[in-house]
Amino acid sequence: VIEAVQAVAVTWLRLGGRIVCGGHPTFIPLLTEAVRSVGADRDQLTVYWSRFFATPEAIEALLTQAVVVPTEAVNGDRDQSLTTMRLAMVGHSERAAVVGIGGRTSELGTHTPGLDEEVRLARAAQLPVYLLGATGGQTGQLARDAATAGWTSLGNPLSQTDNLFLAESDRYEALARTIWTGH
Repeated sequence: VIEAVQAVAVTWLRLGGRIVCGGHPTFIPLLTEAVRSVGADRDQLTVYWSRFFATPEAIEALLTQAVVVPTEAVNGDRDQSLTTMRLAMVGHSERAAVVGIGGRTSELGTHTPGLDEEVRLARAAQLPVYLLGATGGQTGQLARDAATAGWTSLGNPLSQTDNLFLAESDRYEALARTIWTGH
């Protein structure tokens, strides 16, 4: 997952793209490093971060490296707070697509995958979804499900061949370019 996030982020930023993401503790350092390494403007990275997780000090520190949009913690409830963050993120005015990388699975029914909610919200907002299935996790499962259903559920303009490439390849820079040119 780390290799995929780094390669996709660096490629996307070099192409002039913007990244809008949730404030995941694994992804934030990878994405801010991508911004720094390519000399991108901090405005090319927008992080939605739930106050359920983020302290005011952490938000303040991140502001030097990215645009930060704090979302409210809802009644001290983790899942409701994450849903609030995801709704805000998917509603971002400059959003164009959702790219799934990794993600926790249902862990035999003990966990509800956040990626499932992100994909559901994206599709309700008529945003296309791209799944980098070789990263495994819930993205791998969603890619297998989409392959069985014929890819149309993702709402992206890529061909079946290109979606299969996204689902199976670990050539992450090439995958980012496939999304960029196909989108």
